[in-house]
Amino acid sequence: MIITVIWEDERGGVIRGFGPHDLLLACVRDDDPSITPEQFASLPKRVIAVPAKGNGNVIRKLKKDLTNLRARGPVCAVLDRDKVRNLWSSANRPPDCLSGIAGKIRTDAPGDYGLVLLIQNVESLVQASCRALSVDLPVMKPSPLERDRVLLRAAWGGADARTAIRKEVASFDRLVHWVQAKASAVLRQNSAH
Repeated sequence: MIITVIWEDERGGVIRGFGPHDLLLACVRDDDPSITPEQFASLPKRVIAVPAKGNGNVIRKLKKDLTNLRARGPVCAVLDRDKVRNLWSSANRPPDCLSGIAGKIRTDAPGDYGLVLLIQNVESLVQASCRALSVDLPVMKPSPLERDRVLLRAAWGGADARTAIRKEVASFDRLVHWVQAKASAVLRQNSAH
């Protein structure tokens, strides 16, 4: 079974060292101390990132590819909340609340998948990571490479920093819990064989 996380990301495509996803996997490990080093090493093959360039592409991927992705296992879509309402014209725009936005997304892209709207955007994770790591906040929006450097440092640093990040970005914490629940089932299934 493969767990697929479709990320709104400005790059799109398959990316190695994708900071938000590596941070997610490190937090999953934090939540389950029974994960062995071998199991953790297998997580990137079991929990895969599918960056889609923009919120609109996440929705398109759900409409077009969800059946195929679900055939492999659970799917979760992660969108940036700050601009997601711009996907619809002002006449069709959902109310500016999480339930209204989520309802509109699920109406436009029905199916069985998890849905996380990051409060603001991935840069919220970068800012929280900088605070947790006691490093200077970026003055301007960081490039994807700069963003990944900060997030990878948080991913491979201490668990205390990741805990602080999750407390500050509750929507990311919800994503961690969703993936952790699915990953635990996959790891238990694999260790039983």
